[in-house]
Amino acid sequence: MKKLFALIILLNMVSMPVFGEIRDDFAEKSLDKNLKIKPPKKVIVINESTMTPVKVRIKKEFTSQGNVYQEGDTIEFELTEDVKIKNKQYPKGTTVKSRLETVSQNGAWGVPSDVVIGNFSIDGIPLGGEINKTGANRAFWVYPCAYVFNILPGLGYAFAPIRGGHAKVKPAQTYTLYAE
Repeated sequence: MKKLFALIILLNMVSMPVFGEIRDDFAEKSLDKNLKIKPPKKVIVINESTMTPVKVRIKKEFTSQGNVYQEGDTIEFELTEDVKIKNKQYPKGTTVKSRLETVSQNGAWGVPSDVVIGNFSIDGIPLGGEINKTGANRAFWVYPCAYVFNILPGLGYAFAPIRGGHAKVKPAQTYTLYAE
């Protein structure tokens, strides 16, 4: 019996993988021989473009409540100030088009809805930036209450129907986008 165990141990030792040297490429590139961080190389910016701020607001209130909008739909904004982009003057009130990138509905247990609006453009000129809005997050108090009330079997599930808030984009809010 001892010979059988010795044979199994010997076979395990022979068939064990041999590990190679472990190297950390990031550490080797970013640290010098004294393990100090190497100074960064100077970067020369050849074509620096100045970004023009463009202030916009939504034309009519947008909310994630209901199925009025779907991902990919166009949402219209308007300029809140006169702006000059690529030697062309755009007056206050000019329409800026955008696309609804993501919409997620609010859920049970206090989970809020999320909205992402992006792909802004004015007369075919793309504008940089996007709007991310989240509804009221009630999960911060719904989950703890559900766990506490679960002391009595099943009572914590009474908090399951509580839904999170809807994401809203209101005309009173101004957003800043950037044009090259």
